[in-house]
Amino acid sequence: MNTVITKDKSAFTAFTIVASLLLAIYFGVLSEFLPPHGGPDEGTHKGAASFIYEQNRLPVYSRDMDELLYAPYSTTRSFRSPLIYISTAVVQEVFVFFNIEFDFPFRKANAIGKVL
Repeated sequence: MNTVITKDKSAFTAFTIVASLLLAIYFGVLSEFLPPHGGPDEGTHKGAASFIYEQNRLPVYSRDMDELLYAPYSTTRSFRSPLIYISTAVVQEVFVFFNIEFDFPFRKANAIGKVL
């Protein structure tokens, strides 16, 4: 019985690793072909990740309102669930540490961060 559970676990782990790698490749390649500033709120997503990357903290609603970017319809993405922005900032830090450069580094970091 125990060997069946171990087999299923290792198969699931292998599947998860392969699926994550394929998604990272897919999002990484896709981020190269999307036009810059393709969506009306891309700047606000970049602004949220940039804020976390530069300040090393999450934004506070009343204190940081002037530093955050807003979409054309007057909203910011900085107060949504911060997981994607934190993972984007971490990947960006890895890019800087290893001196990896892209035309749109936060877009590339966001693509990889989505897989994390």
